[in-house]
Amino acid sequence: MCDYIERSGLDLSDGSDLEVDQPLLTPTDWFLTAEEITTSRGGSPRTDLSTFTTGNDVDTYTVTKEFFDAAFTDLSNTKKGDRVMLAGWGTNLIPFQPDVDNGEKSQLHDVVAGVMQRGGSFHALVWANLLETKTNVNVRDDINDIDASPTGEKPLFLFDDRGLVIIL
Repeated sequence: MCDYIERSGLDLSDGSDLEVDQPLLTPTDWFLTAEEITTSRGGSPRTDLSTFTTGNDVDTYTVTKEFFDAAFTDLSNTKKGDRVMLAGWGTNLIPFQPDVDNGEKSQLHDVVAGVMQRGGSFHALVWANLLETKTNVNVRDDINDIDASPTGEKPLFLFDDRGLVIIL
């Protein structure tokens, strides 16, 4: 017979009797205040920037396939004058839709090249992740070598090395 081994502190609750901590739901829990923005700028106020906006349309994804399919669709539908700005932890020259085209047309390189060919711009700021240095450098070099758009924009991939790095 299989049963719980009773131990001091063992909680057999199904959770229905527990108080639930609600997530932080107010914008001030998530965003800097105007005063904090001014302080971060050495006392120079930023009067042309809202601390937050409301009524934004947000999509959430529970699996990566949904995210990559949506990203591929959005990036493939860019047009002249559109700006794509990417901030990330790590990158790789992977296909967005490997199940559709085996990576023939959905590789990151091809997606960014398409943005540029249609007259858009692409800027990436990626953390200088020491654990993925080689891969990120390869992606940076690949993206920065893509031809300029008809409007003269060049893709730009930069490393963000402003944060402290701790090597264990």
